[in-house]
Amino acid sequence: MPIGFPIPSSVPIPEVSTPVGSSPINSKVQDIFQDMVENGQASLFRNPVIGNINQLSSGITGLSDAITNSTCLNYSSEDKTNLLTALTGTGGLSEQITAFTTHVDTLSGVIAGSAGNATPGLERILSVGRSIKDLVNTVDQASGCLGVLGGMTGLFSGKTLDGYSSQIAAMLESVNGCLADLIAIIDEINAIKAALAAIIAADQNFFNQALETLRQAALASLLDYMYNDPCGRFLLESQIGQNTLLSKFTR
Repeated sequence: MPIGFPIPSSVPIPEVSTPVGSSPINSKVQDIFQDMVENGQASLFRNPVIGNINQLSSGITGLSDAITNSTCLNYSSEDKTNLLTALTGTGGLSEQITAFTTHVDTLSGVIAGSAGNATPGLERILSVGRSIKDLVNTVDQASGCLGVLGGMTGLFSGKTLDGYSSQIAAMLESVNGCLADLIAIIDEINAIKAALAAIIAADQNFFNQALETLRQAALASLLDYMYNDPCGRFLLESQIGQNTLLSKFTR
């Protein structure tokens, strides 16, 4: 049965047609390592959607300024305060964009991954991706690219972010024209915030699925080794193995 993973979100993912090549020769590895040591990891990688993120952040700043400086009589002070909180307050959209930026920075290698971070660093993605590819090649006799990279949808979210920027621009136009429904805008802002959080969660969940697949593959291999050991076979047959498992060793 082919090994695969579901697409974790609605973010469009470009097709990858170029297979990953063989491991680089030692001199290339040495050059990369030396560059990391001397200039830092961020000198080698880039966040592919940082321009889109900056455009969205600029739109939020413009909308926030427009609300703060608005003299439209039909905007209540309470609604203006609530909208500003949704935009730039604690837990607001600006904070979510900061979290999203850190998420994509980590995925793309601009920021090194850490053990306590739910978002995997590029080094972990590549390591797991290579292991998954080897597993697929062994089980399915297939060949292809590192599919785990395609599952990191935050890396391919540029068009989605541009769509949010367009929404913010439309909000700004209506605010400046004294035609905005501020409560409705707050709802839109919260929806954008939730969508960004969902992309982060989907990326993390997809990676965890990949790790679980590797764990299951490792366990399957260990069980085969265990059954060929007399003590291990006794434990499987008399204690922990169901007939479903045991029948796989005897067929």
